[in-house]
Amino acid sequence: MAAPRPGSPLTSGLAVLLGLVGLGMGIPAFFRWKVFALERERDALLASAPSTPEVRLQWWFSHGQPRILEALRLSRFSAERPWIVSHVVAPGRAVDPPQVWGVDLSDLDPESVALDGLDVRVLLPAPVLLAREVLVGDNALGVAVLQPPGPQDPRVLLRDRVEHALERLIRALPRDIPGARISVEVGGLVRPRDEGVVAPLSPGS
Repeated sequence: MAAPRPGSPLTSGLAVLLGLVGLGMGIPAFFRWKVFALERERDALLASAPSTPEVRLQWWFSHGQPRILEALRLSRFSAERPWIVSHVVAPGRAVDPPQVWGVDLSDLDPESVALDGLDVRVLLPAPVLLAREVLVGDNALGVAVLQPPGPQDPRVLLRDRVEHALERLIRALPRDIPGARISVEVGGLVRPRDEGVVAPLSPGS
């Protein structure tokens, strides 16, 4: 049988086959090396991680505080109305405009997100009457409209709304650092620890 000519299909096929064999032998070795490298990197990170929840939370807070502040800014009704709207009270007469209640975040103080032991405290004032007008736009669809005289405690509505905006962070923190939590405090009202992490947002709020 004649030897295959260089460049013939048989020669090319053998070259591809030899290449695949070499690659196949190299992949497990490379994979094992990569796994070992990742394990060494993981062990180094674990060794250098803070050992106590308080110290770990301090490290988390340096990154988490800006994220919370940004989430609060994104929760504002609009650029022209930099409010977190807790609720609207419908007018008693058809000729009157509705009352818009909430907090004004025009000047959001970074110290409104503070670290206290294992608590990351989000400190907001109680809702106040912000305007007498009809809210329009997509963001208006999610605002609770209540009949007069309004809610018994408007702080609850604002707390629930802010908790909803921060829900992913609120749920993630105690998983990352057991015992730590983000507490939203509105006018001194804070959810007790035994009530859970965050309440579901009620319809229309």
